[in-house]
Amino acid sequence: MPHQQQQTTQTQQSKPKRYVKPKSPILAFLWQKWLSFESTFALTMMESWEKVLILSLCAIMVTLLAIAIVSYLPHHISFLRQRASFYLSGQDMSSSFTAVTGKVEADSWMTTRGEL
Repeated sequence: MPHQQQQTTQTQQSKPKRYVKPKSPILAFLWQKWLSFESTFALTMMESWEKVLILSLCAIMVTLLAIAIVSYLPHHISFLRQRASFYLSGQDMSSSFTAVTGKVEADSWMTTRGEL
C-alpha cells in the first residue's frame, strides 16, 4: 500500500504545469499576448535567470531606441523638410526659421544637430 501511495504522489508531482486562462477579457488578452511572446522567443525553455537577462537587455535596447527617437527625430525631420524643399523648389532654405528649435539657423546642414 505505501508503494502505491508513493507512486501516486510522484505522478501528481511530475504532471506538467497547466496555464489557466484568466476570466477577465483584458487579462485574457494580455495572457494570450504574453504566451505568444514567450513561445516566439523560446522563453519557456530558459531558466529564470536567463529570462531576466534577456528581458533586461530587451528593455535597455527599447529604452535607448526611444531616447534616440525623442532626441534626434525632430531635428532630422526638420533637416529632411529643408532638403526636400531645396530639391523641389530649387531655393536654398538654409537660413530659415525652423519650428523645431525656434531660432534662425544658418547652414544647418553643415553643422551637427543644427547648432553652430
